[in-house]
Amino acid sequence: MFSLQVELVALLKNHAVAVLIGVATRPQFQDEWSYTTLLDSTQGRLAAYHAFDEPGAKLMDLQPIGIYSIPEVSYVGATEVDLTKESVPYEVGVSRYRELARGQIAGDTYGMLKILVSTDDLKLLGVHIFGSGATDLVHIGQAVMGCGGTVEYLVDAVFNYPTLSEAYKVAALDVMNKIRALKQFH
Repeated sequence: MFSLQVELVALLKNHAVAVLIGVATRPQFQDEWSYTTLLDSTQGRLAAYHAFDEPGAKLMDLQPIGIYSIPEVSYVGATEVDLTKESVPYEVGVSRYRELARGQIAGDTYGMLKILVSTDDLKLLGVHIFGSGATDLVHIGQAVMGCGGTVEYLVDAVFNYPTLSEAYKVAALDVMNKIRALKQFH
């Protein structure tokens, strides 16, 4: 049984899906499920297509990462290290939960949302969040990035008030002010 699961892991890993399964089948790890990773429905569906030689789309390159800790941590897209290594010009916009009505209502004074924006074409390059609801909020940035959207969309969008999603607008306004200030020197 264990060799079959190892083969499945290898099969899935070769198709951009890393899975750890079968750890609990070995006697020495009978009670250790902390090493088990579950697939979301999209990854599972694609793995099933591949297993039965059915045609299926590939995973999108833009995958959000979420850590369900306290506080939650999540990101999608590029990091500042990535952009610096690749010499991509960018600017950072930040919104702190303590500045938002919803953050104050929830008592979340530590959370923040950071967006990375191209100074060339204003496209959203990355979103990094920690605090309440980070693993849910990241999908707004993922959707904007997946559609090739710019920070201008976030500036013009109407967000419900009071919500933590308003952090996108605050961060967008922050980064646009910084970019506007930079253009004065060129």
